[in-house]
Amino acid sequence: MKRHHIILTAVFISLAILLVAGWYLLPVDLFPEENAETNNGITQHAIWLEDESCFRLDVADTNTLRRQGLSGRDSLAADEGMLFLYDLSGEYGYWMKDMNFPIDIIWLNHNDEIVTILSSVLPDSYPETFYPEDSARKVIEVSAGIATELDLEIGDMLNVSPATSTLSVDCAML
Repeated sequence: MKRHHIILTAVFISLAILLVAGWYLLPVDLFPEENAETNNGITQHAIWLEDESCFRLDVADTNTLRRQGLSGRDSLAADEGMLFLYDLSGEYGYWMKDMNFPIDIIWLNHNDEIVTILSSVLPDSYPETFYPEDSARKVIEVSAGIATELDLEIGDMLNVSPATSTLSVDCAML
């Protein structure tokens, strides 16, 4: 009986060691959203081309990334922004929690048609939440004044490229 316990204990310890070693040696990131460290967890980018302008958009396609958004950033370059992607169309609300600069918020439907534009939304508008006038599937946030500068209107179709995991997306290469 004693020998049986010794063997079971040895097997249990061996399995525990293999499990722990395997966990550390596996090249697979089981929780990529939690472990992403570059650019606030952003791993995908998209390009938005409009007339002569090109915008590099960080893609927020998870609840964690959508909740973080542009919050906490000090600034946003004139040719940068964020693209929020949703699996289903809906009336997704946005706020300016922990924002440090004003932005334009542009809601798009499933055809990339503008359904709502809010220009120059100020950081001190928090805790107010802003909603689209119609269901949206995508939302773009860019520096304040871009929507006016590009003369965007409800009903305009935007040219937003598919997301790419290339971190060095550069409008100058297009």
